Amino acid sequence: MSHLLVVAEFVFSEAGEIEFLAHRDRTLAEVRATDGCLQAVVWSRPDRRYRFSTLWEDDEAVSRWVANEFHRTVLMPGFRSWRTQCCCRTGRRGAQPRRARHHR
Repeated sequence: MSHLLVVAEFVFSEAGEIEFLAHRDRTLAEVRATDGCLQAVVWSRPDRRYRFSTLWEDDEAVSRWVANEFHRTVLMPGFRSWRTQCCCRTGRRGAQPRRARHHR
């Protein structure tokens, strides 16, 4: 089975960014400690934009992260209230990427 890449992008409100930053270090520690997490990074961009990129061994590893207590009780409810926009994409290593479609 091929590895799974998950990319999540968020734009936070001003107050939401402050709340997220209070949890950022623990978020990275928790996800990296999840069995099957091969890599986890977060980038900050201008205008309170953040991109999370995680690489997983398989679907079961992602399921372990989704079941993580911190993820379920702090992050998911928090992200719903902290963000103003979000986008999530997944892909498998070796799979043909989907081409972006531009709408006018």
